[in-house]
Amino acid sequence: MQKMEGRILPFVMVLMAALVATAAMAAARSEPAAQPEPARASPHVLGTVSYWNGDRLEVKTPDGKTEKIAVNKETKRQVEIKTGVEVAVEYRRKIGGFIIAERVLPAAAVQPAAAPAAAAPGSVTGTVVTWNNAVLILKTAEGDINLALSPSTEYRVASLDPGLLVIVDYQEGSDHARLATLVQAAPAAPAPPAETGSEPVQDSKP
Repeated sequence: MQKMEGRILPFVMVLMAALVATAAMAAARSEPAAQPEPARASPHVLGTVSYWNGDRLEVKTPDGKTEKIAVNKETKRQVEIKTGVEVAVEYRRKIGGFIIAERVLPAAAVQPAAAPAAAAPGSVTGTVVTWNNAVLILKTAEGDINLALSPSTEYRVASLDPGLLVIVDYQEGSDHARLATLVQAAPAAPAPPAETGSEPVQDSKP
């Protein structure tokens, strides 16, 4: 009986170990893979790793400058650091000549800021409804429109009397606001030709 128990006990222990290992593998497969955190709005250095020894790296930036960076156990590494890899290094502070890295991530994770939309130029003709230092309201064929005025707006009119016909050049921004750049009087319409009547020719004979 004791011999049988001695044979069964190791078998049970091996079986339990196998079950624990299988459960651990299933749990690992069920957990989603960790995704790199997106880049935050922190100061960062962008460039190519030129030196790496495990706790210090040097990054050559696009302008040719070399930055010395310290990496410690608290630094989050989201890319394999090795010579020639393009990285972005986020940091909070500098000590001496070293940047203390907070995160090292792929350079592609840092997207350049989108350039602001270019202002679209335009021009409109209309009669002055009213105006003040901030806005000019014109009556046009499409209806009344508002044009923002600024200290840089150029005026080529003596005054903006209501009813005056003017041409306004403007820049339209991404928010569709129209900023007047030039206000000038519209050319006067040519006067219609005077009607000339012909009088009948009188016979000079008596």
